[in-house]
Amino acid sequence: MYLGEKTPLFVGTIRAFSTLGLLVMMMAVTAAMALYDDLQRQRADYEINTSEAKKIRKGEAEAVPVQFQKIKVGDVLVVSKDEEFAADCVPIYCSGEDGNCCLGADGWHKVVRSCTLP
Repeated sequence: MYLGEKTPLFVGTIRAFSTLGLLVMMMAVTAAMALYDDLQRQRADYEINTSEAKKIRKGEAEAVPVQFQKIKVGDVLVVSKDEEFAADCVPIYCSGEDGNCCLGADGWHKVVRSCTLP
């Protein structure tokens, strides 16, 4: 479009400033949508990280409540029916039918059957 305005190579009917303006507007809308998604994800992450889980400590018979953000690799958690837990946790044992548990992906409405150790 710029070449159509400044050179006789071809006739351009659309002016460069109108194309540039539309491009800037679309990029601004896309950036605003990405910012909104990031803020929603940050809010959901904060909510999960500050929620409590039941952690089994060495030498203790009962599970102790602890925030998810303080859980480290190798910690053993007790998750009861219909409780939420972080996506990077791996179920080791389940008392459900045939050792299976159903895991749902948040926002995807997709249920996955997970086989645990017998």
